[in-house]
Amino acid sequence: SSRRGSGAASPGAGRRASQRVSESLALADQLPGPLGAPTSQGDAKAGAGWGPEGDPRPVDARPTCSVVGGRVICRASGTGIKLSNSATGERMKVLEGHTGTITCLAKDAGDGTLYSGAVDCTVRKWDVLACALSGTLEGHTKMVTCLAVCDREGVVLSGSADCTIKKWDGKTDELLATFTGHKLIVTCLVVHDEEAVAYSGSADMTIRLWNIQTGACMTSLSGHELPVTALSIDVQDKLLYSGEWGEHTVMVWNLKTRELVKAEHGPPPRITYLAM
Repeated sequence: SSRRGSGAASPGAGRRASQRVSESLALADQLPGPLGAPTSQGDAKAGAGWGPEGDPRPVDARPTCSVVGGRVICRASGTGIKLSNSATGERMKVLEGHTGTITCLAKDAGDGTLYSGAVDCTVRKWDVLACALSGTLEGHTKMVTCLAVCDREGVVLSGSADCTIKKWDGKTDELLATFTGHKLIVTCLVVHDEEAVAYSGSADMTIRLWNIQTGACMTSLSGHELPVTALSIDVQDKLLYSGEWGEHTVMVWNLKTRELVKAEHGPPPRITYLAM
């Protein structure tokens, strides 16, 4: 479990952390709120907005999401993904294939491969340059809620309302492993590519650190009093930022010591996204 303390971040890192937390809090005020309940009967069956055994805890169902590549902006809304030219904004193509609302997107280090997760319980793999579906990753029993790519290991991770994280081979689409440990829906994922580790947040109010190679849970960070809905890593200052659902709280963790550096609180709305 985590230990609360001052951490080992430098004074400069602390000032930058405060600035970034303030920026995150300000940005959160401009973001649309997440859906706290299923958007359709089909979504409900897939576990959208719910924990195991129908636990009606509010979670981030993300009606829209986007990622930006070197040349392409990919934005999901409903069951489709709209591709636009990042320089001109011109609409290029709409990728279709999911049968349920898309909840998350992730891309590899290049511009070629895009992954999408949805309430249809699948992860779809897309060839962005060809504007075509190149694979379907099946294995989750409830909605896919978050995705992260580890380019170093050549794998993609998917989190789900079934409380698991699955590791897929980025080339063959083979299911390599299932990480278990969270008690409620996995809401967010972030990868530290250099260390080949991943952090996951959950409605069970914990953050877990995973060894991507072995699938072992290395530690669990506690401190949030509401579902963890957002994670982001500052590689330069070796800090992890986590946001929670209800209290507009951002916590800052030292990646080396895994101690809580600071927690900042603000007025509503809820925090659903963090980015560096």
